[in-house]
Amino acid sequence: MLYTGLGHALVIVLTTGTVMHVPGGLMLTPVVAAAGVALVGLLQWLVLRNARPQLRWTSWVLATVLGQVAATFAVGAIVVAPLLLGALQGVVSRMGGPGLQLASKLAAGAVLGVVVGLAQWLVLRRHVRTAGWWIVAAASANAIAAVMPPVSTLDTDLGTSAALIADRLFYGLVVGSVTGAALAWLLWRSRVARDAT
Repeated sequence: MLYTGLGHALVIVLTTGTVMHVPGGLMLTPVVAAAGVALVGLLQWLVLRNARPQLRWTSWVLATVLGQVAATFAVGAIVVAPLLLGALQGVVSRMGGPGLQLASKLAAGAVLGVVVGLAQWLVLRRHVRTAGWWIVAAASANAIAAVMPPVSTLDTDLGTSAALIADRLFYGLVVGSVTGAALAWLLWRSRVARDAT
């Protein structure tokens, strides 16, 4: 939980710092964001290796980065594009602004979690029995985190950069809590199944 939260906070520190302090930093944002996501994957692997020493860091980090890239495109195609193109006008008129905003955040979080969880599952399934539950956990974690109110709304004295960092840290802590609990359960189930055979 803590490593995932820290990783998400570091991603926003890296990307914001690059945009604000590096000439032409906006052009570097995708590369810096990918490096930040790799850092999240590496921090997660540091926890995973204790339970599954044979799981290579390169596999987990690559799955995490590629999953995040694919998830970004998936969220754009499945959630954002239909809203922008007006394909959901009937839904928009029925739900109203706040309802639509909540639903789109929930959908974006779930899609993001499914795609990243699927990419990580491709690695995890070789090391953990019933690893398919990881996809469900990742989807649930990201959907819950997406609809949580931002920390920055609780304290108006935070500067913009500090607010972004606090929001991403909180997002990461929520995701890390749910996926961490799911991973502990999956590892426990694997150990019980192995001991039974």
